[in-house]
Amino acid sequence: MTGGGNLWLIGDRGLSVSTRLLGNGRILHVPSLDGLPEEEKKLKLEEFINLHEKGNCYPEITSAAPYYFSAPSTTLGLGLIIFAVLVGPLSLFLWAPAGKRQRLFLLIPAISVGFSLLLLLLILAGDGTGGTGSREVLIQVNPQDHSALISQNQICKTSVLLNNTFQLPENAGITGARMSKARGSIKEKPIEGAARQGEECGGKWFTSRSTLQHRIIMPVSTRAALTLLETRPGGAPVFQSTFPGTLNGLTYRDASGKYWTLEQLPPGRKMQASPFLPEEEPEDPPPLHFRASMEPAGGELGPIPTLPSINWEKTSVTVSGPVTPQPHE
Repeated sequence: MTGGGNLWLIGDRGLSVSTRLLGNGRILHVPSLDGLPEEEKKLKLEEFINLHEKGNCYPEITSAAPYYFSAPSTTLGLGLIIFAVLVGPLSLFLWAPAGKRQRLFLLIPAISVGFSLLLLLLILAGDGTGGTGSREVLIQVNPQDHSALISQNQICKTSVLLNNTFQLPENAGITGARMSKARGSIKEKPIEGAARQGEECGGKWFTSRSTLQHRIIMPVSTRAALTLLETRPGGAPVFQSTFPGTLNGLTYRDASGKYWTLEQLPPGRKMQASPFLPEEEPEDPPPLHFRASMEPAGGELGPIPTLPSINWEKTSVTVSGPVTPQPHE
């Protein structure tokens, strides 16, 4: 359940609805429904689900707007008008007049091929190759078994792609959708024709001149953790990090529900957190858990690489998980 979701336990010793965190998922205890009519059971279950259901673990892209294609340009419309004039009036009345209509068998294909090549050159000159995109990465660590789950959501706008194959670890799952924007609304259509054989991904995961969104999830092994070394007078916690990069905007919630923060925590440093009062009660982190941002890094806790020709203009990495207590000597 590290990746999210809920496990419902119905009729668990008559307890009221309660939740227990397990990774990014939850275990929910629901009181017994025995003795209720079937219709009332159904209504009760729907009520519990509506109140307590939790969404998936993928982070939301906050900067997706620049990656949607706009309406066709005026230049393209003008080009289509010129093409229509070439294959229409000019061909019929100038280049293949009455008595010489057989020239159309050569003229029309020649004009079509020439215009297609010109259009391709204009697209290459205007759009270039590759693409640009933005991705949000959430890394949920589980220091108890030295593992982490990377959940990555990415959106990109592609230009002309000279190659659309890429490598992805076999233990990584990927789904994708083709995005379009019309009349102020966003439409999402699952990608069809995508191919994968082992680590080799190809087909239509990436296509030229498209807006595409991908969701990738992958478990990794790691010893990265945030350790609570001690609690000083007043409850101030002292932390030490073994993450590969500096943790920024670290927020920690102690067992009493009080929040503590550190602006920056470099790896290997011992630092004391300051009390923090959020303006609004956040959903996370839960008690004895932390949440922070981290600069993108390579290795086991970096973003999951996909198509190399995409320029990821923005990559945001967030890490979260339980705080590890100082081990006893």
